[in-house]
Amino acid sequence: MTRWSRISLVCLAAQLTAWAVIASADWPPTGFPLDDAWIHELAARNLVQHGVLGVNPHVYGSGATSPIWALTLSIGALLHITPPWFSNGLNLALLLLTGQLVLRLLVNDGQPESRALPLAVAFGCAPNYIWFALSGMEATFVAFLSVAAVTAWFSPRPRIRLLAGLAAAALSLARPEGALIVPLLIFLRRPASRAEWLSCLLVPASAVSINALLNLWLTGQLLPSTFAGRRWLWLTPMEGIGPIGRATLLVFDWLTRLGEFTLGTRSAWLIWIAVGVAALGLRTAGGRGAQALMAWTVVWFGVYAAVLPTFGHGGRYQPLVPSLFLMFCCAGALRVAESLRILVRGDRRFVTGALAALAILLVAAGPAKALLVWREGHSAAVRHINDTEVAMGKQLRALPSDARIASFDIGGIGYFSGRPIVEIGGLTDPRVVPFLRDGRVADYLRAEGVNYVVLPLGYTTSRPDPWNFYYRLGLDRAPRFGLEPVSRNISELMLWRRGLRTTLHSSPVQALYRVTVDPHEP
Repeated sequence: MTRWSRISLVCLAAQLTAWAVIASADWPPTGFPLDDAWIHELAARNLVQHGVLGVNPHVYGSGATSPIWALTLSIGALLHITPPWFSNGLNLALLLLTGQLVLRLLVNDGQPESRALPLAVAFGCAPNYIWFALSGMEATFVAFLSVAAVTAWFSPRPRIRLLAGLAAAALSLARPEGALIVPLLIFLRRPASRAEWLSCLLVPASAVSINALLNLWLTGQLLPSTFAGRRWLWLTPMEGIGPIGRATLLVFDWLTRLGEFTLGTRSAWLIWIAVGVAALGLRTAGGRGAQALMAWTVVWFGVYAAVLPTFGHGGRYQPLVPSLFLMFCCAGALRVAESLRILVRGDRRFVTGALAALAILLVAAGPAKALLVWREGHSAAVRHINDTEVAMGKQLRALPSDARIASFDIGGIGYFSGRPIVEIGGLTDPRVVPFLRDGRVADYLRAEGVNYVVLPLGYTTSRPDPWNFYYRLGLDRAPRFGLEPVSRNISELMLWRRGLRTTLHSSPVQALYRVTVDPHEP
């Protein structure tokens, strides 16, 4: 066995171990920790059953922010593989492949294999990043494509560099903002041949153009239909805060998240020390490839800070942040260890090795603790989604066949009800967004002839709070519009809090109401 094979196997073994720690909390897998994962599964099933990529089988692109991810998941639907099994298996494979790509990227950067190994392990075993592979979302896929594009672009082999355009094209179909990696790569390294120019420009441009034209032709807009709804959901609670203020909140939210859910500490001073160590690691260990990956992460973060500063869903909108942070923390700790050897007498090789081992152990201690936090949070989040959205979806099957049902959350509810759902969160139909902004959702429900509605609620339904969508949708102010309770699915308080702490998933209650007035009454 070659030295490269040995370090590759060590990296794989470390990632598998970290993944197993979190995955074992819900094994065999019974569901997803985020309701949005079921949205992708619903779009994938509709593609197989109806030939339409969307949550609504009659509307292309509805709720499908990541068309290539839903298309990939449709393979599992076609083969009748249970969604959590297929999604988790696919994401695990992508997780391990990304670790191998990072290892190659670091070696291409000039790092010795003995140093590249702990850095790649730190990248691939960051607890928050490991959890992405169990979330059912496209975060791991996006991270894989990002690393693949950067690794290929800075490869010493010309033929490998041509694959960067293909990875960038897939990335743009996985997340709309992924297309920005193309100008960044060209800025960081000018293409060396006509073939590289064509690969980096023509292939991604073709993918973006085709997807945009399909959206424009079939939905009437260039951007995915989910964008406007998500802006309403995340920006409404921050009314009165300007763009700089929202961006600042996002930065500090991530600092807190990196501390607790990557380093395993809530201590502010330890977090800031870690930031300094990571900065040292970036300066001393960041070759062209690693620096490009960091630059892409900064650009990506900046886009969300400016357009959609969202704190939810376990950080899945920024999948490279926790992994790169831990990798550069490891690099900085190794650099400190190397500097300290001059202060210690004795055999220099022994001292260097001992201090490096100590640095790695110190860096690993916090993430090991954070893995256990994610294990507990993941289990609780899966149970919460199963007990609320999924359970509500199953209950809706018993309603009369002519019932017209509306819901704010459409993932588990839409997938397990097997019925058409009038979505009132702005994810599938942008027409509802003006009603959301004006607090006139009741008018939209009347226009759609809805006679049953499912609402996310907080534990206390008599007053407004961020989880109570009866108030957030303006239904409390709607004249001549009554709701009669039918059923409620509630997560136990401590269970909901454990899942919320890590993932910031969804409201603790899903309540079904019957509309008690004529939905067509003016």
